Amino acid sequence: MLPISQHQGCAFVVQASDSAAAKALLTDRISTAEIPAQNEAEAGISCPAMAAPRKKFAPGQIFIGIVAGVLLCLFYQWYGERGEKTHYHYTPDGKADEAWVYRDGHLVEFMRDRNLDGAWIVGRIMKMAK
Repeated sequence: MLPISQHQGCAFVVQASDSAAAKALLTDRISTAEIPAQNEAEAGISCPAMAAPRKKFAPGQIFIGIVAGVLLCLFYQWYGERGEKTHYHYTPDGKADEAWVYRDGHLVEFMRDRNLDGAWIVGRIMKMAK
């Protein structure tokens, strides 16, 4: 690679075999008479007209988006209720006195410690027949 000298702010790094062509490119000058003719020739070329994008109200897409959003929210709530969760009630001094056990979002057990000695009285929740 040979660096070629700069000419009007352009610098080239070319292979040794292309150095003569690069020097000729740097020393080549375009006459001022050719410049307007070149611009006029380019002005005669017409570009294809770009059609403006149509902005169209799409109620169907909005409806589908709303339905998908509602379904995703319901799925998230259902998924969050799965499994077994225990919720406690505390006395003002910080001891747990009641507990509710939920399985898959349904109350299955209720426990109470009446005298706060750590012995829980367990009450099972019976499922009602439909």
